[in-house]
Amino acid sequence: GVDYLAESIVLRNARKNARKSIKAKDSSNSMLPRNNFTVRFANLFSLGGVVRRDSFYKCEYDLTEIQSAAEADSYLKVAMQRYKQLFFKAGYVFRGKNDSAIEYLKKRFRIMEYISREPVDTMFKEIAGDLEMYSNAFLIKTRGDNIPTINAKGITKSGKPVVCYCRVHPATMQAKYNDDGVLIGYKQQIFSGREKEFDRDDVIHFTLDREAGSIWGTPRWIAVLDDIKLLRKVEANVLDLIYRFSMP
Repeated sequence: GVDYLAESIVLRNARKNARKSIKAKDSSNSMLPRNNFTVRFANLFSLGGVVRRDSFYKCEYDLTEIQSAAEADSYLKVAMQRYKQLFFKAGYVFRGKNDSAIEYLKKRFRIMEYISREPVDTMFKEIAGDLEMYSNAFLIKTRGDNIPTINAKGITKSGKPVVCYCRVHPATMQAKYNDDGVLIGYKQQIFSGREKEFDRDDVIHFTLDREAGSIWGTPRWIAVLDDIKLLRKVEANVLDLIYRFSMP
C-alpha cells in the first residue's frame, strides 16, 4: 500500500546517500587506559619492543601465500571447501529473551541488505570463509546521517549510525598502534597501491587461534604449507624418473 511505497522510496534515497558517502572513518579513538601496564607490555613485546608513531604493521603471517596455495593445490582447496560447508551446515537463527530486540535486529539486517545490495547470508558465509582460510576476517562499518524507518544513533563522537558493513580481504589490512603499543586504527592497502585509513571503532576484526599479545589470528593452514611444497616436489621428481626410464 501507500506505507510500503513510502518506505521503499525512503530506503532508495538512503542507499543513494550511503553509496555517495562510504566513509568508514571517524574522528573518535577508543583507547585502553594508559595505566594498563600488562596490555601495553604484551603489545610492545609482540612488536619486538619497537613502536613508531604513524606506523602500520601487517599480519605476522603471509596471508597471500595461503591464498596462492589454495588456488594452486587441489587437495588444499577441497579441504577448505569442506570446512566452509560445515560452518553453516545447520543454518543459523537469532535467539534472545527480548522478542522486540530480535525483530529490531532482523529489521536492521533487512535495511543493510537493501542498501548494500548483498544478502546477509552471503556476508555471513564470506566471513566464515575468511576465518576458515586466514583465521582473520574484517568488516568495515559504513556510517550515514540516519537509517530509514529507524531512529538510531551511533555511539561514536560523530553520532552517525552504521548503515551497512563492507567485507575486505584480510591480506590488505594493517594495524596501527600508539606509543604504548595499543591498537588505535587500521589501514587498508589494496593490491593496486591505493590505501585508506580507518578508526578502530569503524573496523570489526574477527579472529581464530589468536596468540597472546597479538591482534592477529594464527592461520591453521600455515603448518601444512611446507608439507604441500615437499609433496609436490616429490611428485615432480617421480614424474621425472618415470619420464626418464619409461623408454629403455
